[in-house]
Amino acid sequence: MGESLNIPADSVLVVPCCRVRGGRASHADVVRDEKDGSGRETETRVVVQIDDEKERDRATAIANKGANAVRSRCQYTEIGYLARAGQIPAIRAALAEIAEEAREFNAGARTCQVQLDAIPLPISVALGPDAVRAIAGGIVEELTALRDTLRAGDDRGAKNAILRTKNLASLAVGPQSDAIRFAREEAEACLAALRVRLKQGASGAAAGATLSLDMVESAIGMFQFSDASAQGGSPSVAA
Repeated sequence: MGESLNIPADSVLVVPCCRVRGGRASHADVVRDEKDGSGRETETRVVVQIDDEKERDRATAIANKGANAVRSRCQYTEIGYLARAGQIPAIRAALAEIAEEAREFNAGARTCQVQLDAIPLPISVALGPDAVRAIAGGIVEELTALRDTLRAGDDRGAKNAILRTKNLASLAVGPQSDAIRFAREEAEACLAALRVRLKQGASGAAAGATLSLDMVESAIGMFQFSDASAQGGSPSVAA
């Protein structure tokens, strides 16, 4: 059982700012407003007006592509998307490829414009114990899903769990980061073994029960803090 999570000192909070501006307006109309005893019950109707639906859909698709390019290179946590500072050039390069598509769209658009950006915010000085423990809890949740889907013989679920953890090791340093990396390597090998057994006719539960998930279990334990550290410990940012 771990006592703290060491967050890399060069961690940044990455805020995807990929949106569509213009071409859409909305307002709410009150349909019913009645007093009900000591309370009140109100029903509203939201009216949305889109100037050019096809153009708006195209703009939204480009904005979503940009946001996905940013998010796929980060790791989602309870406090947002985190990455290492060294990953920012790759994130910006991926966004730049889509920005060219956005510029071409904006040049010919009549009703709306696409804006693409990713804002990295240094967070090491702002991370307190509660925030870091929330991140550690998210790591445990993802690793537990990895273990449980494999143990249940859930081929698709395990594949998705492995994909979700591809950047998970970037949230820690040293042995903790290594533990996550080793857990993923073991999970990938176990998924391959699981698929073989499923093809041979074994049930999911029977195939999953034969898998060795020691590295995954070990990694989970490294981020499950004791009650003592929960009350008085200070999960730290590594120098």
